[in-house]
Amino acid sequence: MNILKLLTLLSLCILVAISCTQFEDIGSDLVNGDQILITTDTDVEYEMQTYQRDSLLAYVRQGRESDFVPTDHILGQIDEPIFGHLRYDLTAQLQFNRLGVNFADATFDSAFLLLSYDTTFAPYGETAEMQTLDVYELETRELPERIYVTDDFATKPDMIGSLSFSPSYKNQNRGDSLAAPSHIRIPMSMEFGQKILALDTVVTSSVLEFLDVFPGLVVRPRENSFSGAYRFFAYSSGSTGQTGSSEAAEYSGVRIYYTQEGKPKEAYLRMSASLHHFTTVKHNFAGSQVGDVLEQRPAEPEYLYIQPSTAGVRLDFTNLNAYKGKVINDVSLTWSVAGHPLDDTTIYQPMASVFALEKESIFDRRPITDILVYQSAGAYRQYFGGGLQKNTSASGSKYIYTFNITNQFQHMVDGSADPMMFLVPTPQDVGRINRSVIYGPGIPDESLQPKIKITYSSTNN
Repeated sequence: MNILKLLTLLSLCILVAISCTQFEDIGSDLVNGDQILITTDTDVEYEMQTYQRDSLLAYVRQGRESDFVPTDHILGQIDEPIFGHLRYDLTAQLQFNRLGVNFADATFDSAFLLLSYDTTFAPYGETAEMQTLDVYELETRELPERIYVTDDFATKPDMIGSLSFSPSYKNQNRGDSLAAPSHIRIPMSMEFGQKILALDTVVTSSVLEFLDVFPGLVVRPRENSFSGAYRFFAYSSGSTGQTGSSEAAEYSGVRIYYTQEGKPKEAYLRMSASLHHFTTVKHNFAGSQVGDVLEQRPAEPEYLYIQPSTAGVRLDFTNLNAYKGKVINDVSLTWSVAGHPLDDTTIYQPMASVFALEKESIFDRRPITDILVYQSAGAYRQYFGGGLQKNTSASGSKYIYTFNITNQFQHMVDGSADPMMFLVPTPQDVGRINRSVIYGPGIPDESLQPKIKITYSSTNN
């Protein structure tokens, strides 16, 4: 290196050293520190209403990564004064576990629909009464690729199976050995068994041919003879709350016992991810608290209602002009779980968490951005929250939901999102039945009313 280059480099180093002693933040000449204002608002103009939802997705099979085929199903029936009447049915198409079964000269002995159940799931609305499930045959196998909870499909009038039982996780039938998962066995009719044994190998060798003859079945709680809700599995092996052994992999389906050439044999009809099986819900709000609220739509309701299949809470911000041009730092909401005078939370426990949507329609159900950005990584609870938690405050209700909508609120303020959002159960939540009653803005006790806290930055110009 020559002397000229060395002197030039030395001069630059001296200049840099001198300039570094002048501590100024980049951009400090644009906004002085005393011009930045941090403001917190707790009085924001918004309205809250319980609304009737579109149904949740129960099944979709379109060859995409987003396909949703449930692995567990609720069977239940509940009549209560707050949410009214609900009935959860299980609908399933079946296929032979071994194609091409030959039933020539076979004699029918018996058949049972086996449904394994979740021993870790506390029955919702549990009673000590006897429960009765009935089984019907679908009218047709023509079912759409997208099925929603409130969809309805015709069944043939005659029952093909029925079972009355008293639920007891300690004593309920565990099958042929302790290696089998806990399950119930619904006896199927002689007519059903003879119909299956009358099939030739052309039909038993083809799934579609078989569905033309036997389109599928519907398991339905009997009116006035079933109370509460229980979780059953479509596939038993490896499911939570079950034994999970490979030998127990066929404990949800129909086993048909018959005699052929003097030897006892059996055939197995199973549920499959490639065929439809889904939960549907019948909901009647007539005469219920939710029905009255949906009809009257009070301006400031005392209570708000969320239920997985048909009720949610809509939040509308009516005036956001005060936040135009501001930077939204944090927006958090707190909801108090209600002690409704007609509610019994010992048998109707509130939901474990709430979820928030920007769009809420059967064709466009889009989470708010505070969830959407982190949903694929499963980390949205860290940023959005929404979980049920004990209230540590000295006032208010015992349990609360808290959640954050900072990012979505900023979009509402700048006009890139509509000033509304929908608070609902978690997506595709047909496998759960818990519902929640929330204190609304009309409740007289201010400590129980919904709360919002908005922190934003602005400049003092």
